[in-house]
Amino acid sequence: MSQHPHVHHHAHGPKRWTAYLGEFLMLFLAVTLGFFVENYREQTVERHREHVVMRQVLEDLRADRQRADSNLALRRWRAAKMDSLLAIHAGRAITAHAPEVYYFGQMVRNRYLFQPSTGAFAQLENGGGLRLIDNVAVLRAIQQYHFAVEQLLSMQALEEDQIQRYRNGALLRLLDPSVVRRITHQDIEELDKRVDRPEATVRLLAADPATLNEFFMQVSNMESFNKTATRLVTGLAATADSVAAVITRTYGFDAKE
Repeated sequence: MSQHPHVHHHAHGPKRWTAYLGEFLMLFLAVTLGFFVENYREQTVERHREHVVMRQVLEDLRADRQRADSNLALRRWRAAKMDSLLAIHAGRAITAHAPEVYYFGQMVRNRYLFQPSTGAFAQLENGGGLRLIDNVAVLRAIQQYHFAVEQLLSMQALEEDQIQRYRNGALLRLLDPSVVRRITHQDIEELDKRVDRPEATVRLLAADPATLNEFFMQVSNMESFNKTATRLVTGLAATADSVAAVITRTYGFDAKE
């Protein structure tokens, strides 16, 4: 008779609660560590992105500062021409100074508007870049600059309307188009050479008080807009300098970059 070997089955009893607690703690630590690692990674990426965006903002601020200086120079040049034109009106001998009316009247018809940089600031507004900025001082400085830009652009829109009224109003009724074409050279870069002084024999198309008063009133209005815009551009330039200083100091950028 054959003998069958005996098979011994080892019975496993229920796990102790400490074993379950250990497994739970290991799982909890793994999940928690993963969370912190992912959170650290996201923060690192966002801080890097913040530095990249703020460097672009700094570059735009410096470019705007240069544009502001150029715009101020143009506005001061235009203001001097308007002063000369209004001085003719103050002297009341308007028709006797027809060549000067042609000359200065054409000089002041061009607009010189400040055009701000839009790249980095548009990214801050539309691309969710503002949420990256933790520093309250930086955020407030950027908002202050944005307000200064919006204020200037609103003023320039009103100024543009006034310039169009000047171009399409009494100017057309006062200056002879054939003379204007002969003395105007818009393709010349140097401002003082874009308009020639016409010969002394030129005459105005109209000499009635209503047309002359309308003409000089429009010049006076343009002068007022130019003065206000000049003040706003000056303030914007100062704001750009202060915001650039805050960004440079906060993010450790080189002030001479």
